[in-house]
Amino acid sequence: MEMELSLMYDILYTKAAVIHTLVGYCIRFITIVATAAVFLLFQFSGGDGYSRVDVVITYILVGGAFLLELRSLLAAVLSSWTLAFLCGTRWRWLQHAVLCSGRWNRLRHVAASLHRFIGIVGLGSYSRSARRWSGTMGQYNMLHLCTRPSKRKRSNSASGSLSSWDCPLLGRLAKMLGREEWWDRKHHSRTIKISEDLKKKLLRYIERLPGEGKMSTQGVFRKKWGKELLESCNLKDRLKIYLGIEFQEGIIIWHMATEVFLAQHTQVKAKLTDDEALIVEAVRALSNYMMFLLVEHPYMLPGLSQSRLYRRTCENLMEIWCQEAPSSNPSASDVLRNLFRLRDDPNSRSSLREIEKLAVILYEKRDELEATPEVPRLVYATDVATILLENDEDDNRVRDSLLVLLFVWRDFLVHAANRCSRESHAKKLGSGGELTTILWLFGEHSQQSELFSRARAEATKHGSQQA
Repeated sequence: MEMELSLMYDILYTKAAVIHTLVGYCIRFITIVATAAVFLLFQFSGGDGYSRVDVVITYILVGGAFLLELRSLLAAVLSSWTLAFLCGTRWRWLQHAVLCSGRWNRLRHVAASLHRFIGIVGLGSYSRSARRWSGTMGQYNMLHLCTRPSKRKRSNSASGSLSSWDCPLLGRLAKMLGREEWWDRKHHSRTIKISEDLKKKLLRYIERLPGEGKMSTQGVFRKKWGKELLESCNLKDRLKIYLGIEFQEGIIIWHMATEVFLAQHTQVKAKLTDDEALIVEAVRALSNYMMFLLVEHPYMLPGLSQSRLYRRTCENLMEIWCQEAPSSNPSASDVLRNLFRLRDDPNSRSSLREIEKLAVILYEKRDELEATPEVPRLVYATDVATILLENDEDDNRVRDSLLVLLFVWRDFLVHAANRCSRESHAKKLGSGGELTTILWLFGEHSQQSELFSRARAEATKHGSQQA
C-alpha cells in the first residue's frame, strides 16, 4: 500500500507522468549533454580576459548544474517508473540489453549502496525519499492540553494574560499574533512510530471485513461505528447512546472516557501483565491519534466538524482542573526549560501523571457532573468509564474492557479511513499521507479481492452445473 500511494503521489504532485516517457528521457539526456558541452566549451575557451573570481564562480555554477542534472537523470532512470517503462516497451532489444542482461539491477544495487553510505556518514535526511510514507501517527491528548500551567493561568485570570514562566516564548508570540489555537495544536502534539503489532492487527481486521458482509458492494460500512462490536460484547444497550450522534462527538466522548477508565484500571490493578500493557499502549495511541486528526486535520474525518464542542469541552476541563488540582511552584530549571520548549509531549511521564490526576478528578466528581447540565460530554465520558469498570467486575462478561476499548478505537479508525472523502485522502497525500489513507486503500483492495473471489466461485459453480 505504501508503494502504491507513492506512485499516486508521483501522478498527483510531480511531473512523473511526463518525465517517465520516451520524450521525457530524451529531454533529460539532451539537457545533461548540453550542460556538459557548456562546461567543455568554457574550459577550452581559456578564460582569457576574465578575472579569476569570475572564472571560479562560473566553474562552480556549471559544475553544480551538471551534478544536479546527473542526479536527476539517475533518479529518473533508476526509479520504479523506469522499470515499468522497460517491461512494457515494444523494443525487445532494449529489454534484452537492459533488463535481461542484468545491467539495470546492478546499477540499482550501486545506487542503493550509495544511499546507504550517505546515511552512514550522517546525510540520511538528504537522501531519504519523500515518496515513502513516514510510518508514524500523530498524538494529541485533550486532557494533557487542559492540565498545562499556561491554561491554568488563563482560566484564573480575567485579563487572560500569561505568567512569566508558564508559557514558552514562541507561545507568547503566537498569542500576540492571534495564533494561540495553532500553537496549542503544534506545541502539545507529537508523532510516534506505529508498532508492527498494531499495524498487523489493523490490517487483519480490515482484511476480513468484506468476507463477513460488513461492507456494501461500494465498499462502505453498513453499520454505525462501534455498534456491531458493542452487540457482540452485550454492552449495546448500555453504551450505544454514547457513540455520539456525530462521528467527531463520539471521538471526544470516548477519548475522555478512555483516560478516566485507564486511570481507574491502573489503580485497581497494581501491576499490568505484558499483554495488558501492550493493549493499554495501543488504546492510548489510537485514542490520541483520533483526537490528533480531530484538532489538526478535521477534514480527514467524516461528518460535521465539532470544533465548537471541542473548545467548550476543553474550557470545562480547565475549570475543573483549576478548581481541584493544587498549583505548584516551579524550580528555576523548570522555568528555563519551559521558556524554550518547542514540543510538549503528551506521552511523557510527567504529562501522563497530570492526565491521570485530571482523569481521577473527573471520576470522583461524576455525581456532581451529572447535576450540572452545562457539561453533558463530561457526564457521558464518566458514564462510559463507569460502565466499562462495572463490566470488568462482572464474572459473565464476554470481553475485558481493555479489549472493548481497543476494538472500539479500531472501529473508529477504520470508519474514519473508509468514510473520509477521496479528495481529502489525496490532499493529505501531498504532505506525507496518513495512516487512515493506508487503511482506506487496503480496504479497497480487500473489497475488490473479495468480489473477484465471489465472481470466480459463482463462475466455477455455474460451469460445473452445465457440465
